[in-house]
Amino acid sequence: MAAGRGASAVPGAAERHDPLPHVDGEGRYVPGLCAGLVLALEQVPARVDLAAFPVLRALVRGGPAALVKLAGRHGFVPEPTYSSPRDLCTHVRLFLFRHAAAPGFPELGPPGFYDADSVGGYGL
Repeated sequence: MAAGRGASAVPGAAERHDPLPHVDGEGRYVPGLCAGLVLALEQVPARVDLAAFPVLRALVRGGPAALVKLAGRHGFVPEPTYSSPRDLCTHVRLFLFRHAAAPGFPELGPPGFYDADSVGGYGL
């Protein structure tokens, strides 16, 4: 298939409905992994120091299970079931943003993503 108008730069992204990496209106880099993760634009395209971004590090190294483990150290207790891994990931990140030391998780953003009007439910 030839790349053209509307073609995805990420192989398979259109089929999976994954968001594409982009820069938001505030000048933050949104890596396209999932909503609610951002990096300062000046850190891209440099190599990202995962030690500075614990949520991103957990996701890259161990997926949602590693993120649950990280959040558990801050008091997170998962629900018995989730509709998808993305639902679990959103719940964990919402917990970390609202109840843990959010400045310790600079990749969680933009703040508006985590307000009650944007992400409801989860009993948080």
